[in-house]
Amino acid sequence: MFCTLVRAAFAAALTIAIAQPAAAQSPVPSADVAALLGVWTATFDGPEGPFSMAVTLSDNAGSLAAKVTSDAFPAGEAGELKKTDKGVSFAFTIDAQGMTVPTVLSVTPDGDKASLFWDLADGQFSLSGSATKTR
Repeated sequence: MFCTLVRAAFAAALTIAIAQPAAAQSPVPSADVAALLGVWTATFDGPEGPFSMAVTLSDNAGSLAAKVTSDAFPAGEAGELKKTDKGVSFAFTIDAQGMTVPTVLSVTPDGDKASLFWDLADGQFSLSGSATKTR
């Protein structure tokens, strides 16, 4: 389901975007985004139906760390963590049936919930979703 969606986005593109190495950057202090720390259950409603993933935002020696897990796809390590005007964003790759797809997830808190914007394949496809803090 999800992999078919990603393949369709690539089929429409002239070239496949390849993730570039992250440039050096300052870490995001976890104290600056304390309200976002925890495990979030994220839900998206894609063209092929709803799916979910877990988004874990945690403290790693005073800096923000992020991890995404899902039954729908294997995900790579999160990197390029950035503090945005209202939340955080981070990059990670997913494996869509053998294709490595670069993605960026933006998380914006809204009380005990968060709004999400997920950019896939350098803007070739995007999804909006929501998340609820579970821990």
